[in-house]
Amino acid sequence: MELMVHRRLTYVDGVLGESLNEQAYGEGLVVRGRHFLLHSDSSTIDCDFGCQRRTLAEELLLQPIITFSDPSTFITRSNETEKKSGLSAPLPDNIHLLTLEPWSSSGTWLLRLENFYEVNESSLSESVDVDLESLFSEWTVSNIRELVLGANAYKEDVVRLRWNSQSEETKPVAQEDKKVKSSEAVYSFSPMQIRTFLIDVARK
Repeated sequence: MELMVHRRLTYVDGVLGESLNEQAYGEGLVVRGRHFLLHSDSSTIDCDFGCQRRTLAEELLLQPIITFSDPSTFITRSNETEKKSGLSAPLPDNIHLLTLEPWSSSGTWLLRLENFYEVNESSLSESVDVDLESLFSEWTVSNIRELVLGANAYKEDVVRLRWNSQSEETKPVAQEDKKVKSSEAVYSFSPMQIRTFLIDVARK
């Protein structure tokens, strides 16, 4: 296996007609990086090769930011624990919390969740239900409204244009999942689907 990150030649190789000798501050450019190699034999029953690839990519992209502060400024409480989560329970393995940001000062937040597996990519490439009402450990969700992906309109208000076509080929129109939900706060996420919501919350 050959992996070329950066090519540097101090002579003309006879192909390009010029040397590839990029420099900065009088020295040749240096490229450094990390490479991760996965192989299919590393898959397990709980996480196959597609699962491992997606999981590793998410962990590398969304690494935690480590910050430091003066410990003398800390305020500790006797009932605090070392581990704390804003979620009441872990999300399903194929669901990623993409966005959670304040929308207004009245307790409204913008929430995006995504099913980040492609169809037939992994054993986790399946639809999954998420109950938004019981999602957070310290918040009570009082109202949920779904938006379009760009969060600039309510989904229920959007009217899609229907284009006239000269082709005789008919393409099926994707339909919303019409299965009966156990709760109005339960939403289904298909593979590679992102759904956007405005939620009104209050502290428990």
